[in-house]
Amino acid sequence: MAKSLLAHMYSRIRGSQEDVATIALQYLVSQSKDLKQAFTHLLETKLETSLNEDLQYTCQAVGEEKERPDMAGTDRSGKEVVLCEMKFYAGLTHNQPLSYLKRLKQNGGIGLVF
Repeated sequence: MAKSLLAHMYSRIRGSQEDVATIALQYLVSQSKDLKQAFTHLLETKLETSLNEDLQYTCQAVGEEKERPDMAGTDRSGKEVVLCEMKFYAGLTHNQPLSYLKRLKQNGGIGLVF
């Protein structure tokens, strides 16, 4: 049986509001096939491309250069195809868009969403 959103987040609520919102979104998407498909479709619409509907979403996936997008969508083979960076209060750092785009390009990814 799946645990509640609050139970899932209780031990992780130490970060910023942005982190809490990202963890909540990833958890909800991982718990519902319909919600995951709707979220993936939203990304497809915004990116104007086709993504694999069976993407798995993870939070804070650290890359080779220590870059850490808020959420990554990976396909069945484990390839990151989309990176998501949630921004509520802070602006982008200089390295964020550049390192994320480099990471996607090196891995044959499709898009970056803010």
